[in-house]
Amino acid sequence: MTVVICKRFDETIVILSDTMISDADSGHSNALPGRLKAIVVADFISIAYAGHSDPALHAIRQTPHAYLKGGVPAVLEALRAFTSSGDHDVDFVVASHNPTAELHRVWSGRVSDPLEEACIGNSSILSEVLRRFSPSGEAKTDAKAFQAAFLEAFTDPRVFSGSGVGGFPIVLEARPEGHIYKGHTFNVSWKPIEFIPGATIYEDENDLLTGEWSFRHDILTTERSGLAVLAAEVPQAKIGFVYAPLIEDDPAPVKLLGTDEKWTQSQGRMHTAMRQALEDTIARLLA
Repeated sequence: MTVVICKRFDETIVILSDTMISDADSGHSNALPGRLKAIVVADFISIAYAGHSDPALHAIRQTPHAYLKGGVPAVLEALRAFTSSGDHDVDFVVASHNPTAELHRVWSGRVSDPLEEACIGNSSILSEVLRRFSPSGEAKTDAKAFQAAFLEAFTDPRVFSGSGVGGFPIVLEARPEGHIYKGHTFNVSWKPIEFIPGATIYEDENDLLTGEWSFRHDILTTERSGLAVLAAEVPQAKIGFVYAPLIEDDPAPVKLLGTDEKWTQSQGRMHTAMRQALEDTIARLLA
């Protein structure tokens, strides 16, 4: 299971998702790194899925050719035909600019009319996202606030995101000037803090090193639109992952430090290595 939440703000469509992959047959879940399920297909079209990952990725990889031949209608028809088969338990959402913004859901051989919002997969977290979202009436401000509400709810350990939902929170922004991923940095600590009047309390480096009481991740992206690629860095694990779902099913792991090196003393070097791995993958996609 997964969660994909989409909402239109004037001519921008925000797509929010997780990365967890679950195998219902074995009971095994792959939360980190999981897979990227909100996928930029081209400059002005993106597709996200919920359901069986392997067939979904196969279907999405056929859509760039359909898009070149017949535009958004051809993509919607290809996905409609795919979901009409009982062999595939997959739902899709398609965000496009053709030239105006349109959001469609595709499921069970059907294509919705243009939507203002959609949610596929496990919607347990949606009510909490909406509770934290306070619209102002200004589209750009509200798009950012909606993204922030999702990130806050998703990373709050007190919020139940839903069965089979987890991993990294992903933000895709489908804009009229091009579709891109949005990066972010997340830190959380759940160790009780003892306040001592008149004293400055510092976080214990050993707590940072082990991850027992805190967790951090960074999502790295590119400002170049139309590319299905991003990176996730987990400093405490000294590892990162580069996602490129149009060419690879699973993200490529990137070892950032040696086993005996302290990540707290090498954060700049790790971040540089992660950024380089992302740029190398972008070069592959553009070659």
